[in-house]
Amino acid sequence: DYIGRVGAMASLASLGIITSHGFQIDPGFKGNLHCCIFNAGLKDFELRGGAPIVSVGIMPLSATPAYDESAARHRIEAQDRDRIASIFRNDVCDRLIRDAIRRRVLIEFGNDGAKARLSDLSIEILDASADAALADTVQSALNGLQTLRAKPGAAREDREKYASFFGDIAERLYLTGEQARWALRCLGLPIGTADTLVATLRDGADAVVPLPTKSARVSLRHLARQLREDPLDLILMLAGARLYQAQTG
Repeated sequence: DYIGRVGAMASLASLGIITSHGFQIDPGFKGNLHCCIFNAGLKDFELRGGAPIVSVGIMPLSATPAYDESAARHRIEAQDRDRIASIFRNDVCDRLIRDAIRRRVLIEFGNDGAKARLSDLSIEILDASADAALADTVQSALNGLQTLRAKPGAAREDREKYASFFGDIAERLYLTGEQARWALRCLGLPIGTADTLVATLRDGADAVVPLPTKSARVSLRHLARQLREDPLDLILMLAGARLYQAQTG
């Protein structure tokens, strides 16, 4: 559920170096990118290994695209690409959680810049950029939850405030079957094409985990219940703030 945009480097264009390439990298593409380089300048230009030639912007789509046979026909086996692809796939759940938090942040603009306010958690951050203020507010919310989960003796008011906020997110955040599979993959649990999976959980027990099919969805809270996890801890695990490790004791 990502798409790529390929662009030229302004620093090269100013020297008369023209690059010709495909503009879009389709979702599901796997392989090498090719481009042509033409020197339209008056001076020689030396190509050096590792020097930037083109820029690539990778952006998330609002929904997972339908499977395209043409993308499969262009796939090329390349082991060094597998690690990169896994990074973006594991980012799916983190992005869903952060987007759910972002929707509750209010942005105000003033002479000093942009102010992001998350009233439910009493977080307020001012920055010159609205995007930076928003990102910092979301990260502060996750950091606060992580700190409180590690300190059960923290003030009751703070614990209840964060539990209410993130509990509501877990209740309202719905995952498709594919997104639920990515959540299991992010935790390191086995996934497959079957609608019902049997996974060994952190407590060592095998559990049946039914996943939604077609247009159906499952809430993050319900998925946590199936995995025998606290919804707040599952949010931290999927956001990369906590590891999914076997329970001890």
